Amino acid sequence: MAWRCIGDLAAAALLLSGCSGSVTSPSTPGLNIEGSSHDVTFVCKPDARAGNAMHRLSRAQYENTVHDLLEAQLPSHSKDAWKEVSLAFASMPDDTIAKSAPFATMDQAVSQQHVDTYLAVAQAVALSLTSDDDRVDALLSCKDGERDADCVARFIRNLGRHAFRHTLLESEFAYLSSVYAADGIDVAALRDVIVVALDAPQFLYRVELGGAPIAGQPNVFALSPAEQVTRLAYHFWQTMPDDALLDLADQNGLADDASYTQLVDSISRDARAARSLGLFVREWLLLDDLRPLDSLLGDPTFDAFVGADKPSPQLREAMIADVVDSLLFHLERDDSFEDWFTSPYSFAATDELAALYGTAKYDGKATEPPRFPAGERFGLLTRAALLSTGTAKTRPIMKGVFVRDRILCDSVPPPPANATTIPVELTTKRSTREVVESLTQQPKSTCASCHNTLINPLGFATENYDALGRIRSQEVLYSAEGKELGAKSVLTDSVPRIWQNDNQTSKGAADLTALILDSGKAEACFARQYIRFASGRREDDEVDGCALEAVRSALQDGQSLQLAVRAPALSPEFRQRFLGDVQ
Repeated sequence: MAWRCIGDLAAAALLLSGCSGSVTSPSTPGLNIEGSSHDVTFVCKPDARAGNAMHRLSRAQYENTVHDLLEAQLPSHSKDAWKEVSLAFASMPDDTIAKSAPFATMDQAVSQQHVDTYLAVAQAVALSLTSDDDRVDALLSCKDGERDADCVARFIRNLGRHAFRHTLLESEFAYLSSVYAADGIDVAALRDVIVVALDAPQFLYRVELGGAPIAGQPNVFALSPAEQVTRLAYHFWQTMPDDALLDLADQNGLADDASYTQLVDSISRDARAARSLGLFVREWLLLDDLRPLDSLLGDPTFDAFVGADKPSPQLREAMIADVVDSLLFHLERDDSFEDWFTSPYSFAATDELAALYGTAKYDGKATEPPRFPAGERFGLLTRAALLSTGTAKTRPIMKGVFVRDRILCDSVPPPPANATTIPVELTTKRSTREVVESLTQQPKSTCASCHNTLINPLGFATENYDALGRIRSQEVLYSAEGKELGAKSVLTDSVPRIWQNDNQTSKGAADLTALILDSGKAEACFARQYIRFASGRREDDEVDGCALEAVRSALQDGQSLQLAVRAPALSPEFRQRFLGDVQ
């Protein structure tokens, strides 16, 4: 009888099985895992600079910015306006997340579909803000006896300030005023101004021109106060600066370092920063790649596998939220990276996930969330979202590659061209681990050079959790008709080789977690991933060493996650623009 999920497992094995070389880390000095130095530090070279590109707003940033602009322009009607405008986002292309560009902020492609959607959204905003007399009156806020021209001028300056993220230059005001080709109050002319402002590069991109040159530093310029608060807003909030930040910029309230540091502290603790970090962890850990857990209901093998734990359509999002909420909880408590990585708490906000974990439901109000049953789970790597597959079988290869790539920031060479010629043996008599070993760990094969040492051992460490994230000691084997054929003991022992020349053994998830933390590689990798997300580009160890090391060292020293994510914004480079080659 054919094994139901062998196709998925075999495909993964074949795609990833041809590692004929050695795994490599990014270009950081000391981060070559083939070596023995085990140095995870980054080299800070203050004189090394990255050029500043003009970044397109990611889809999330664009949606957040449109939402907040509606709130700024028409607070009394913003909820209804957002409902009307949000429909126009349906045609917006999703940002591409790929191995070469692992965060949406790194996708800078612009297609005709983007252009068409930008126009459609701008038109929807214009129609919504001016859909009736009440909204027009609220938008213009004309005072008694005030001339229409003065109302319109104030509207243009107010709209432009929010759309362009700075008080309008007179040239910008003149341009937008020229768009208003009408006398008196004209709704069509108001709409024209709104559409032009929301289709301008100053709205769709993060435009930085720079202010005064920095003495003794060629091609380095201080960002203007408005550019500083805009960079801070998108760095921490993924949206435009609010009126309070724009007012602060206009008042030059960032002139001294103490005021700036106080502002960074305030911004980083805002609820909008938590929303942004939630997006970061979803993209970093590929949480949205988790397939719907109820998609195979009705399949005899899957139904037999889940038994009484029939997954609902909501379980997938509950698992994702469990991971996101774990980070936000430890961030708010000023806990360390290790506290989060080894967190013993369940953040299961539904009865369904709580039952799977064997805990009470997390309501978000208790001082301390429910703890996992003793000895069952060991932090991040054992949360259900990182274990579930939406099928009846685990995927140790995928888990191994995930840990190697996303947690350790090591890159595995692609498989050779002939990898797909490996024959697949269908079986219902062997455990998933045994099948993976037979497919990928044949002695002297090109498969074994990577799988046996770099991929499989990391995935095997969590094989005592099934494909729904439930803890287990045996793997039950089923026929295609859902008949139970027997069970195999689950083995989790391995030599995970966090460093390639490291022969330390692991008995399972607890040991693997400890080895990862002892290596320091997870903190260095977190630094890489966070800088990529925040800057919207792949890091360069030469020019980003200071920012990378600021985050890594804070995490490694046991400082709070809060201080670590704040560190890049406190560097002098964050408030400057370099007009050299863009990295």
